[in-house]
Amino acid sequence: GVSPIPTLGEWGIMILMLVMLIVGIITVRQKNIEPTFISIES
Repeated sequence: GVSPIPTLGEWGIMILMLVMLIVGIITVRQKNIEPTFISIES
């Protein structure tokens, strides 16, 4: 909402979107090139 502190529902949506984004990136990386996953970690 308008308040600077996010509500529990807004946190839930943010976390859900972040998780989906991370899962999407991981699946794409594993499908295309696996060695790039190592370079990102280090």
